[in-house]
Parts: sequence; C-alpha cells; structure tokens
Amino acid sequence: MEVFSWAQRPFILDERPFAFSSRIATGRQFVRLVLKPTIGMSNNIAQQVNEASQHDPLSFAKALDSIHSQHGRTLRSLSDERPTLVVFLRHSGCTFCREALEDLRQKRHSLEQKGTSLALVYLSPEASILPLIERYQLADVDRFADPDRLLYQAFELRRGSIWHLFGGPIFWRGFLAAIVHRHGFGMIAGDPAQMPGAFLLHHGRIVRSYRHRYSADRPNYEQLACPLDESR
Repeated sequence: MEVFSWAQRPFILDERPFAFSSRIATGRQFVRLVLKPTIGMSNNIAQQVNEASQHDPLSFAKALDSIHSQHGRTLRSLSDERPTLVVFLRHSGCTFCREALEDLRQKRHSLEQKGTSLALVYLSPEASILPLIERYQLADVDRFADPDRLLYQAFELRRGSIWHLFGGPIFWRGFLAAIVHRHGFGMIAGDPAQMPGAFLLHHGRIVRSYRHRYSADRPNYEQLACPLDESR
C-alpha cells in the first residue's frame, strides 16, 4: 500500500501536476487562474442556477431509501447499523471540497473509534470525483452520486448567492486552501451554487447538523460525530 506523503504531493490544477516557481509567482498565478475567472463566473452564476435541471423533491424518508452507494447501501441502512456522518460535498473543482476530504481523511480513524461511520454525497460525475476520493484515501467509504440534488434538497441544503460563494474572506480562504495547503482547484463539475453540509444520521433521523453559511466554512467533524450520550 502506498504511504500518503503530504510533502511529496504535487499541487493539483484540474487534476494535472502544476508547480509554482516562487511565492511571488504563486500569488500572481492565483490572481490569474483563480480570482479573475471566478469573478467572471460569478456574473453568470444566476443564469447557471436557473438553467440547472429541476426535479420534483423527494420526502426526507423516501430520499434515504432511493439512492444507493457503490456498495449497494442506502443512507437509511447505514444509519440503522450505527450513527453515520453524512458529508455533502461541493463540486469536485472546488478547493474547499478537497480540503473537506483531507479533513475527513485525517479524522476518519477517530470517528470510527467513536462508533461513527462515514458517508459522502456528491454532485460531480464519478469520473471527476473518484480520483479525488482515491487521492484522499476514502475510496472504500460509502459514497452517493446525487447529480439531480435529490438528497441535497431532502436535507434542506440550499443554493448560495454570490456572497455566500465568493464574498467576504472566501477568496483569502481559497488562496490558503488551494495554494498554501496545496489542495488545488479544477473545472466546475456540478451545480456551482450548491452549498455543502454535514449531518449525523441515526436510525433515519438527523441527530446533529451543519449547513454551511459560506462555501469556505470548515465544520468540526469530530464534534458533529461525538457519541450520542455525550453532551454537546
């Protein structure tokens, strides 16, 4: 088994190795490759949201039984066995999606020791998200493809405005995640306005929840997944 080496992992730009020659060049590249395209994209985001495919929402109970993971499990069957931390990701090109996967990679052992299993829900095509999930050593975790946003809607995860996606300190957080922490970024694959979230699910009920206010929010997964008999 290959040992994960953070120091040796190349910066990833749209799934291809990419290197910066200096700290100054890094800042300039970030402005050219991230900041300017993002500002341009933000002008069209409302149109993209309106053109996104719309589907009749499922009830929460039905949604838990309707979508299956790569192992043939449903969220209900997983949560009936043990408390399950269900993490809804943004599109695979988002650097915060990649940051979340790294956080889960680091915390997974601790979560499982506390009796909590992990599940991932994502918008992007399997071909886009799988390389990231494998890179962060989470390929065996139950994952649920939800391009039609049925689970996102059932868990009441909204689409964000331009401010929720790009406003305030989000650009700085994006720089830190993408460049300094070397998570990289890629092309949009999925609804760019969809907000993420995390939920502790047990016996088909939401026990704890975190619905992102901003795309750059970073939940405390261990706190969300602490044993049910512990005080919050």
